[in-house]
Amino acid sequence: MHPDYALSREGGRCLFRGVRLRAPRHHDSDHRSVILTVRGGKRHRLRRYRQRRQRLPLKLPKQVPHTELETAFETLKEACEVPEPRQRPTNSWISDGTWELVDRRAALRKRGQLFKSEERRLARRIAALLKEDWKQRAALAAEDIETHLSSGDLKEAWRCVKLWHRQASEIASKPSLLLLERQTVEREN
Repeated sequence: MHPDYALSREGGRCLFRGVRLRAPRHHDSDHRSVILTVRGGKRHRLRRYRQRRQRLPLKLPKQVPHTELETAFETLKEACEVPEPRQRPTNSWISDGTWELVDRRAALRKRGQLFKSEERRLARRIAALLKEDWKQRAALAAEDIETHLSSGDLKEAWRCVKLWHRQASEIASKPSLLLLERQTVEREN
């Protein structure tokens, strides 16, 4: 979709460069097209804008008195220990051998000794090991599901399927119709 007109204030006309009028060739229309280039202002304006946006106070100011909830939240946040990436449940399926290769590649990169050929070779090995880890993860999930199905516990088997699917796919699952209806009712009230 292209606009029919390009309007500006009287002082903004200097921002337009290379203005041309063209008659339509392939369409039965009485509209003429205006082709122009609009300068966005000074060269480094966008970069300065982004820098100013990054300097906004992204954390709560230390010297301002906080409410009780804010103080309790800050205390709770300081008390929580962030697990290392390897111990997070989302990464627990990755084997130690794969992590060793990832560490080796990172160490080579930090020292500046990671050349393109070595990087490609390590990347292929890591991808192959991740594929094997993925297969093993799927096999373990299938064993759990089969165990629950053989014992007759259908709800637990279905929970295992949902859990595996949620962890295996990077795409969020679609909400159920019941959940959507509940959200609609909450928003209407």
